[in-house]
Amino acid sequence: MNVADPALRDTDTRPVAAWICAIGFFMILLLPQQTLNIVGIPYGDADASAVAKIHPGNFFIFLSFFVLIVSRGDPIADLFRMARHYTAYFFMLMIYIAILVFWAVRGPGGVGMILDTHIGMPIAALVFSYAPPSMRRRITLWFVAIVAVNSAIGIGESFTHLRLLPFDPSWEVLKQDYFRASALFGHPLSNAVITAVTLFVVIDLPLHPFLKAALIGEMLISLVGFGGRMALVVAVAGCALLGARALWASVTAHGLTVMRLTLALVAALAVPAIAGGALYAALHSDMGARLMAYDSLQDDSARVRVQSWKAPLLLSPEEVFFGVDGDRVDQISQQLDIASPTSDIENPWILMFMFLGAIMFTLWLCGLAAVVRRLTSNASPALTMAVIGYFVIASSSNSFGRKDPMFLLLPGLIICAKMLTDKDNIDAPNSASANLSLTDDRV
Repeated sequence: MNVADPALRDTDTRPVAAWICAIGFFMILLLPQQTLNIVGIPYGDADASAVAKIHPGNFFIFLSFFVLIVSRGDPIADLFRMARHYTAYFFMLMIYIAILVFWAVRGPGGVGMILDTHIGMPIAALVFSYAPPSMRRRITLWFVAIVAVNSAIGIGESFTHLRLLPFDPSWEVLKQDYFRASALFGHPLSNAVITAVTLFVVIDLPLHPFLKAALIGEMLISLVGFGGRMALVVAVAGCALLGARALWASVTAHGLTVMRLTLALVAALAVPAIAGGALYAALHSDMGARLMAYDSLQDDSARVRVQSWKAPLLLSPEEVFFGVDGDRVDQISQQLDIASPTSDIENPWILMFMFLGAIMFTLWLCGLAAVVRRLTSNASPALTMAVIGYFVIASSSNSFGRKDPMFLLLPGLIICAKMLTDKDNIDAPNSASANLSLTDDRV
């Protein structure tokens, strides 16, 4: 079997650039807007300076790219090499640079969103593609460990209604009728999408079955506490599909016998019953109060998403082709009478179309499709589900149309996770789970 991703067999590794990028990567994960506001950094404040509108972690990611292209002494040759080996990521980076130039000519509005949420995505993908295998293993395992801790905190907050971090009392989430855990990642929906994506990564890791089951169960229950409906639906549906696929593969791998069919039937009934029972209990406890209260498509949150589809109809022909700025988007939101506290177009695709206009949006969409295709090419079913699941969940909120850490983190996480899940890079697939650790240095 050949290694699936050329990045996994590339001997041209750049560990210094990768470590710098990893610092920024985990800063973005662990320092959301609400946490930065606690320490006095006005990140996300509309009146803040241009520098304050960019997450501090992004500066490390930008620096890592500079180190990457100068670390071999010939930046131009390196750029051509990247374009040849990692065409999708490089193409996406060039698209974002074109968008920045386009917006700079049209007006500076919106540039901060591209610099903060978008352009770091292909940069991190390129830098981690040159990371040593052992570093990618560590990044994946540390990421999973942090999300597992965050899920435990979220469950604890949901039961106690006490928050670990003292967020700004004026934050709208703290004023809602139903408690939603915020844990380490800030906004409940950010917690939900990060947890759901990481859950699919956990499914594919070579961990002990009991540890894997415990992590998956913990993350599923925490999704109830975070109150993300779409994240919970995608996670449950994805687990069911992957579980059914794995069960069928296990049954048919060594031929059908009465014993194997019996065990498969028991597993097919017992596992969903246990998982379903735990989720039912969580949903009918204090944790699930918000989800059970907003269990239809008639609540304010759902109505906002329906209203968002009308936004492009309010654009002029010129705006359709060349896009609009943030003030115009806000004006259209008011015209649609989108209810507070949402007060936004709750659809990232519509937001990006409005910001970019038809011409640049088409180019951006082609680049994004190329990145998704590269990430899912030869990826395991679970990692493919992580990528697809993210975009399904993100489509139910403004997500990458505004500030969304998971959009930036997703490609880097999948690139690193491929190192652990690719069978050619696991010494002993049947026993590796007992030997993997956060400091595993095997190549």
